[in-house]
Amino acid sequence: MPPPPLHSRVHRFAKYLPLFLCLLAISLEAIRLKTRPIQYIAIARLKISSSAPDQPTLKSFPKTLVREFFETQIEVIQSHQVHLGALHRLNSLHPNLQPAEVSLKVLHHPGSTFLSIGAFGTQSEYPAHYLDAVIDEYLSWRKNVMDISKKGSIQMEPDFALTVLQRPQPNLIHPPPYRRNLIIAAIIGTLLGWIMKRIVERSSHRPSPAC
Repeated sequence: MPPPPLHSRVHRFAKYLPLFLCLLAISLEAIRLKTRPIQYIAIARLKISSSAPDQPTLKSFPKTLVREFFETQIEVIQSHQVHLGALHRLNSLHPNLQPAEVSLKVLHHPGSTFLSIGAFGTQSEYPAHYLDAVIDEYLSWRKNVMDISKKGSIQMEPDFALTVLQRPQPNLIHPPPYRRNLIIAAIIGTLLGWIMKRIVERSSHRPSPAC
């Protein structure tokens, strides 16, 4: 029996090419999700308010001044000076803790009096301890600045009080493991749906056998 024509073989290959590409995409995505290092996150929250009942609140100040105040606090928390001070504190408090790469993110939602701080890293305990040290270093810096301001050496904004509402907790995984499984399940579900659609289409176009 002679082999099928070339165009027939090409057509048959083209029909299964999307299936092959989908399987390849699933394999690559599964490998990427399984081999990517687990990232841990530590989260803390700071509340800024008046330091005394008789002092004006943040809402009584112009929005521009409040925005600049929060921008300054974020810049200080993320500054190299606070980073170095935090590392020094970390080495003093936890000398056996191995140094690790960590990134810091500070967020302020306009209109609120809260600062959310997140530290990200690939070692389970390091982000939480580092963020704790960052908060302590920042509070120490602010206390020194306000002490200088009270002596009249420099002009500062009103003496707002900072309250630590949430200290960082270790071993929080980001993203959670179930998200990886959901992503893989979504890809597999999409592929199975496409396969079933192709089967139904081929069945509907198949000629009925002659009676």
